[in-house]
Amino acid sequence: VIGGYCTFSACLLSLFQIIEHLLTFAQPEMQCKIIRILLMVPIYSLMSFMSCISHTAAPYLSLFRDIYEAYALYNFFLLMIALLGGKEKAGRALEQSDQKSIEHLYPMSRYLRPIITNASFVKSCDRCLFQFMCVKPFMAFLLVVFVVHSKCTGQVYSFSFRTKSFLWIRIIENVSVTIAFTALLYFYRATRRLLKGHSPLGKFLCIKLVIFVSFWQGILIDLLHMCNLLPQSSFWTQNFLITIEMLIVSYGHKFFFGSQNYASRFRSYDECQKKSRSKSKEKVPSHEESPFFGSAERSAQHEQFSLNYAHRTPLDNLRYTLFHHDFFPQS
Repeated sequence: VIGGYCTFSACLLSLFQIIEHLLTFAQPEMQCKIIRILLMVPIYSLMSFMSCISHTAAPYLSLFRDIYEAYALYNFFLLMIALLGGKEKAGRALEQSDQKSIEHLYPMSRYLRPIITNASFVKSCDRCLFQFMCVKPFMAFLLVVFVVHSKCTGQVYSFSFRTKSFLWIRIIENVSVTIAFTALLYFYRATRRLLKGHSPLGKFLCIKLVIFVSFWQGILIDLLHMCNLLPQSSFWTQNFLITIEMLIVSYGHKFFFGSQNYASRFRSYDECQKKSRSKSKEKVPSHEESPFFGSAERSAQHEQFSLNYAHRTPLDNLRYTLFHHDFFPQS
């Protein structure tokens, strides 16, 4: 009952936030990534709740959850890049900033030189996050294959030392998630001053709680279950805790991934058309014959949200978010 209530509340709150972004789609390149991150809460909640109910379907549900987890993490990194103006601008901004380098984490800082923050640093972080998006789904798929083959569907995340396949999958996942987390942490440390005003710490903690804390939480629960310190199965306990945690995360998303900043920049089609016509009158003498004449559209695009964007429906915005088709012209 508790898991069902938390799942329903988290999904409902996330759905409202997604709808708000779709209705105020002022900056598609940023908001599409935010929506993909927000979708992680209902996917995590539903997959975990259904896994608690049906142990038979649990391996397949965990596969979808793990795939989207890696996809959402990479979109979070791309969101940070988009807030900096793109990968090239992010590299130049780091090179021109006062902080030219960052120290390694302890104890590596005692033996390794500081990391130079430049365009190469951004590319390295990109590769580290991208490898997790590739490794995590592949390992999840292998895990499902081994589980189905060994007919132990109720022990999907059991840290079993008896089965070498499960052990190696855990080791590879551990290495991959550590590399991704370290790269994301270094990137945050290098760009937190540049991202000041966009709540980078809150966004970072939200994504960390969902992905990295849940991963290590699963490892800890498995170890406690092996020591007979947990009465319930480790698999059930992990999924139940995730349903509760997703409700907390959904509230955090409302504050750090909300649509308030974008709603203030959004203008309807009529407002954008009126603004464009007024600017065209100033720039184009023959506005009565050709009220737009091209300059009006360029003026609207300069305002972050042109007529080409304004007439799009929320359904168009959702298609753009899910499939990233080129619905919108590039300015």
